Amino acid sequence: MGNKDEKPFSKDFSIMVGPITISSDVYVECIVNGVPSPRVRGFITLKDFPDNRTEVLGNTEICEGSFAVIRASGSAEIKAYQWKKEGRIIDGNQREFIARESGNYSVIVSSDGCTAESPQVRINVVQKPASPSIFAEGKSTVCEGNSVNIKAVVPSDSRENRWYKDGRLISYYENIATGESGRYELIVVNYLGCTSNASNPVLVNILPKPAAPQIIINGNDKFCSDGVSPELTTNFAYGYEWNSKNGLKSQSRSIKAGNKSDWFSLTIKDGNGCISHESSKEIIVFPLPHKPEINSIGKPEICVGEKLTIRTDSLPEITYLWSDHGKNHFENVISGQKSGFESISLSIKDLNNCISPVSENLIVKINPLPSKPIISANHSLDLCDGEAMKLYSAEAFKYHWNTGDTIRAIIVEKAGKYSLFTENVFGCKSEVSDSVSVIVRGKPQKPKVTVRGDLNFCEDGRKTILLSSPGLYYKWNTGDSAQAISVGTSGKYVLSIGNEYNCWSVLSDTIKIITYPLPGRPVISVMGDKTFCADSKTILSSTEEQEYLWNNGNTSRKLL
Repeated sequence: MGNKDEKPFSKDFSIMVGPITISSDVYVECIVNGVPSPRVRGFITLKDFPDNRTEVLGNTEICEGSFAVIRASGSAEIKAYQWKKEGRIIDGNQREFIARESGNYSVIVSSDGCTAESPQVRINVVQKPASPSIFAEGKSTVCEGNSVNIKAVVPSDSRENRWYKDGRLISYYENIATGESGRYELIVVNYLGCTSNASNPVLVNILPKPAAPQIIINGNDKFCSDGVSPELTTNFAYGYEWNSKNGLKSQSRSIKAGNKSDWFSLTIKDGNGCISHESSKEIIVFPLPHKPEINSIGKPEICVGEKLTIRTDSLPEITYLWSDHGKNHFENVISGQKSGFESISLSIKDLNNCISPVSENLIVKINPLPSKPIISANHSLDLCDGEAMKLYSAEAFKYHWNTGDTIRAIIVEKAGKYSLFTENVFGCKSEVSDSVSVIVRGKPQKPKVTVRGDLNFCEDGRKTILLSSPGLYYKWNTGDSAQAISVGTSGKYVLSIGNEYNCWSVLSDTIKIITYPLPGRPVISVMGDKTFCADSKTILSSTEEQEYLWNNGNTSRKLL
């Protein structure tokens, strides 16, 4: 660097040191103008290259339209990623790269100034198979019960067929036969599992068979010997084929049955030429049952509302058709609804619905009922205990009270419900009358009279109060109607009390009041001087009476 008298100088420089395989000290000596400098000591730290491993998530061979994911190392020291394809930088700076094309892929990873490139990974994109073609062998529209064969023409690299109906996988066969309507397509798969585009569709239309025709019988399919053979017909169709066990045939819409039991079958054809399932019908002819005989149990005479049993022979498996619409039984119980005469007859029907001739008529006489009686009374229906009333009805032939009485009018003293029915000359009984409710009300208890005052007193204006025990109404023998009365004269006093039903008690005990006339006004006589000295005396004397009472309390006749 020169002698010590020269000014120092500096200059940037660099040197190559290496190869270095481990971190270590480094000594540098510079020679300037032939003069060596002091040695300079330095320390070089050797860093590891970042982890440059990669992995493919899945297969390195992918189908056209798919992708492969290449993932670089996820070590914490890696700061940046740069992806390459065929050695050229491509757009991609994330840990994972999505490869959609064939090629060799690598990634450069960086960490603290050190970089490392991964080994290349080969991704191959395999083309999808060519689309197959399919076709229907014959017609693709057929009637129900037939099938459509669908054939396939597939590419040479096809390894598997996948048949779809209306988008749903249904088969892996080379060709298929189907009896179901729908849109059929084929997709083929190569060795890698790559699928082709769907083939051209084949539209299969399975025409349903017409429903089994309805055989309509204009008449009865089971008819009797007195009936008319029916005509068999059906709904409109494009073709008809009738056949019968007895050899009857027709290609018309209708066919006439004969006079013998027979089996008929029918198929129809629709506008597409599809033939229906077969329908069949049996026609049967039956003989008529015999004419029945009927009789009543007892005399054929009843009252309105009564019942009469009419019967015939009991026969097995027979329906009884009574003219009054009685129940299906060999015995018919009729009820007289109104007076007059009723004609009853019977036909019988067997299991074949054949009806016999009508029996001879049985005439039933129905007698009228008396009118519903109305009960009248000669008194309010509320009785007080101990009272009685008369109940009676309008005139009739006979009377039947619920009391057991059989007369027109009855005397009632007890509470209860009373009713009756009447009977006419035919012995027919009326409806029971509306009941009449008789109520017997209890009387109040015998009242008690409380005396407030004297029973014996002078006629000096004094009064005695007579107070009854509580009641709702009061009836004194004085004519008063209050609970209490004021009495100032001699006499006998009683009362009765009434309740809310206007029932009156027995009379109270008699209260006897005695009043005395006042004596005459007394006359005082002075026996001596009216004016006298304190040491003198004067005698006062009253007129003669039984008792005396002076104002100073003395009770003698004379007062000194």
